[in-house]
Amino acid sequence: MLTLHAWTITITDVDEKPIDDARVTVLGGMPAHAHGLPTTPSVRPLGGGRYLVEGLKFHMPGAWVVAFRIKAAAGIDAVSFPFELP
Repeated sequence: MLTLHAWTITITDVDEKPIDDARVTVLGGMPAHAHGLPTTPSVRPLGGGRYLVEGLKFHMPGAWVVAFRIKAAAGIDAVSFPFELP
């Protein structure tokens, strides 16, 4: 669990066309423990609507959530991913 993770995310508009001008903010943590992520992940565009999120760290077992706030010319949106680490 001490490994730094990298995720690739894809952002598209409602017509599933790639969005390359997004500003992505990464949030998250363990809601039951009332703390955020122990790192500050970075996001860089890869092209074709793909973005590389680097520096995610999950330092203990339990329920986590990672959320993305997305701002682009097409609009503003957010999505979150809850998961459990054994």
